[in-house]
Amino acid sequence: SRNTNADLTTANLRLIRCQFNSSLEFELDSNGFLFEGCIFYGVLNFNSARPYQNYLFQNNFFYVNVGSTYAIQQLPNSNNIRFVHNLFTSNNNSAGSPSFIFLNT
Repeated sequence: SRNTNADLTTANLRLIRCQFNSSLEFELDSNGFLFEGCIFYGVLNFNSARPYQNYLFQNNFFYVNVGSTYAIQQLPNSNNIRFVHNLFTSNNNSAGSPSFIFLNT
């Protein structure tokens, strides 16, 4: 029931020691998320028209594939989004173009 009037917001979730092998999409309003000790192999994509607040990304590993330009996208309507003690890396270890972490934040 994605993007319908019946959808409810999500609040106060703790995701600890998870592995995300593909992109993670946030389509609805949400608040109070904790991501701790997780591995992200895909893009975190937020809906730029929705508000997001009180997210904490702590002690995570973000792997940016060169084919994916950004790791975290579309957070302009956010409030209190924190990235604390995370590791960002990519497979672009040569003299190629840089891998960027944030887009429209």
